[in-house]
Amino acid sequence: MTMNTATLVPPGGGSGGGGGGIPPSLLVGKSDFVSTTGNNATAARQDLKFHWNTLDPAIAAALAGDTVFVYPGAWTVSSSINKAINLVLFPGATIEGVGVSVIKIETDITVNVMGQGIIFSDDDIPVYVGSAGANLHLDCLQVVAPASGNFFAIQVQAGNLTGTVSQKVDAGGCVAAILITGAGTIDFTANLITDDGLGRDNAAYGLLQIFNYTGPSCTIKGHRIEGNVVGSIVGISVIDSESFVTVIADSFTNNWAGARAYNTSVIYTTFTAADNTHQNIYVKGTVYAAGNVAGVLALFGTSFGTLQYYGDIYADSFHAILNASSDYEIYHYGNAYKTSNTGFAAVRIGSGDDVNGVQGGVYKNIGGTISNNDDTAPALMVDVSNGGYPDSQVIFQNTTLINYGAYLYSIDNDGFNENIKIYSAQANVNLNPATITNLIAATTLIVDSTISK
Repeated sequence: MTMNTATLVPPGGGSGGGGGGIPPSLLVGKSDFVSTTGNNATAARQDLKFHWNTLDPAIAAALAGDTVFVYPGAWTVSSSINKAINLVLFPGATIEGVGVSVIKIETDITVNVMGQGIIFSDDDIPVYVGSAGANLHLDCLQVVAPASGNFFAIQVQAGNLTGTVSQKVDAGGCVAAILITGAGTIDFTANLITDDGLGRDNAAYGLLQIFNYTGPSCTIKGHRIEGNVVGSIVGISVIDSESFVTVIADSFTNNWAGARAYNTSVIYTTFTAADNTHQNIYVKGTVYAAGNVAGVLALFGTSFGTLQYYGDIYADSFHAILNASSDYEIYHYGNAYKTSNTGFAAVRIGSGDDVNGVQGGVYKNIGGTISNNDDTAPALMVDVSNGGYPDSQVIFQNTTLINYGAYLYSIDNDGFNENIKIYSAQANVNLNPATITNLIAATTLIVDSTISK
């Protein structure tokens, strides 16, 4: 059956998608239609003249490979979509899952969602992928989680995810906007990852959460990742993920000023595996940490990982960067600024008693400025006050340290013989005894123009 493609354009809108137009191959044959002028009693599969007027029976009638065109209107589903079909949402189409997910893929199939519609649920995860061989390509305007509950807007427990959400992925009042686990391939773009200010349930981790990910690659891109309510981690969190994780956005920010909670930050990483596996994270963008929140935090004494961070970090009251891990390396290509007089260093390596008393790790700054607008705290602090993790390393290459009090100091009050190494590739970084305060005897200062660490 051959369709007249011109008749598929809804009144007042074209057929573009969230991440691109609808492929012309979908506009012929094997097509089913849902519109407000349809009639379920006379509707027929693959018949342009006879549409359904509700979505559930149209999905039930569709066969594998069919394309279901959803015209403008407020549509609901009471059964989740778990079929190998193409779903095209015209501008003005919204689909609500009533007590169910809209998309719930639990078998090894491929589902394509295209167009400019909005997907949400009143009491479940709107979009869920849960089978190792499943593939979801998702192009739409918005995906929005419920107003409350232990849910996410998008959850990939297993399987692969591609596509673009061109307006927002919204956590609503739930746990997070996106949760990625499993071993699939993730290559996904969301213009805005956010919450709507309702107050997230169990918001212990980020709006974007990547847990125990072991797939070949996970790449999340977007314009802004923005938290609007109080939660321990307000941006992104990468935890116990053995594969390479990439997150790229123009900005990561939080918009609240509350009391600092334990392990509070905009970007949070930790890896608790006791074996020799390694967590690798690449993040690019500008961090704005409002209130008593760290910009970037690597936490826990059993962490093994590398964070490459490209961008500037602005923190109001707490550390711009806090590396409190025994074997976590942060390579920072950019600037770290702390803007208020609160007694905290701009960059802190080792934690002391602030975050569970673990310390160690590596911080390397390449070509940036570390600045602290504070006359009571340094630009950089190396803290080994509780012992147990020697060999903290700080490496500077073409770095400038600026602050209104001490440039740098280290703390040791436990009697352990920690060996703190501070490297500089040039002499003008102000690393000499005249500009360093409270530098303990066990600290090794090395000026080395051939740094390769």
